[in-house]
Amino acid sequence: MLEAEKRVDVSKIIENRKRKSTIRLHLAPYFRVQKDRVEAEEIFRLHGMEPIYDPVRITAEINEELWKDCLVDHNGFFTFSPKRLILGHTLEYINVPANIGLRMREFFYSEKTGKILPLTTNCGASSIHPGSAGPQTYEIINISDQPLSVRVSKLICLLDVDYLEEPSILAQQKSSKGQFGDQKRGKIKLGNPGEDWEMQAIREALNLK
Repeated sequence: MLEAEKRVDVSKIIENRKRKSTIRLHLAPYFRVQKDRVEAEEIFRLHGMEPIYDPVRITAEINEELWKDCLVDHNGFFTFSPKRLILGHTLEYINVPANIGLRMREFFYSEKTGKILPLTTNCGASSIHPGSAGPQTYEIINISDQPLSVRVSKLICLLDVDYLEEPSILAQQKSSKGQFGDQKRGKIKLGNPGEDWEMQAIREALNLK
């Protein structure tokens, strides 16, 4: 049974901690794991495609087949395979006020020892925008050469707080649910809305469905 997701109002955290410059977030006990190269190539062949990843010709349905959903074991442990992309959610439901931006640090920490673990996250997309609401998605890679089994509830990701001079809401957030508003508990959504729009435009130009 999944642990109940926590709802966190970042503005209240900051107020309670007297404007402390970092916030700690945890991982939820479910993940999406990218299938290995052999599995992916077989999926491409079954769809009559070349055995390479082609973002233009790969549909959303095929992309879903390239991932598998996984849960922690009965003791709360999860094994991160080396160099394998894994998607996770924050246990906390993030509610970011308009006058605050958050930047995710690259490495996870062990809550028990305080040591940095060889797990990196969201290196190219570390910003959590003002006005965002919902569970944050992590892109996680074990950069070591060995599998890493850890108790997920003891993993910590630190976020640095940026205080804005003026409240800021991105244009696309005014007509949407926010940066993570369409993410659902227990179901990590694949893709990026901006990138998906670009891919769809290219597919239409090439007369691809």
